[in-house]
Amino acid sequence: MRSPLKFLFSSDLGRIPYALVAVSMSLGVGLVALLILVLTGIINSSTEFPSSATDAPFLVGLLGAAVIGPLIETLMMVLILRMLRFVKGPGLKCLVSGVVWGGFHSLFSLPWGIIAFGMFIVFTAAFLRWERRSTWEAVKTVWLIHGLHNGVAFLASSLP
Repeated sequence: MRSPLKFLFSSDLGRIPYALVAVSMSLGVGLVALLILVLTGIINSSTEFPSSATDAPFLVGLLGAAVIGPLIETLMMVLILRMLRFVKGPGLKCLVSGVVWGGFHSLFSLPWGIIAFGMFIVFTAAFLRWERRSTWEAVKTVWLIHGLHNGVAFLASSLP
């Protein structure tokens, strides 16, 4: 059985099946991180998360969380990965990218940054795999994975 990262780097699945598996991985990583943060008391009833998407009307929030935000961050990922060209090896590149993105998200909320760290390892691995075809293929695929991830998270956070 292959490791999850090896799967992300070398899968020969088409874009849609690959994205569905990758979003399952990113959601799983996010849920495990969330569970650890809750069990350790880092996240509790007084923890505040950025709420701009959930404060907007439902469709506007969903569009921002699942379409616009992931597109902007995926385009930023292209630039960040270009700056990380000196980092050798795809696994290390994923780890460094996860730290960068976790740090960025921590500016808004420390727990959010910790959760984002693992998810962006998945997004970066997907980007590196699809970039072998072209940068545009990588952008489309990661945008899809990230959008699905955020869409599910947004819908879950919108439940009463």
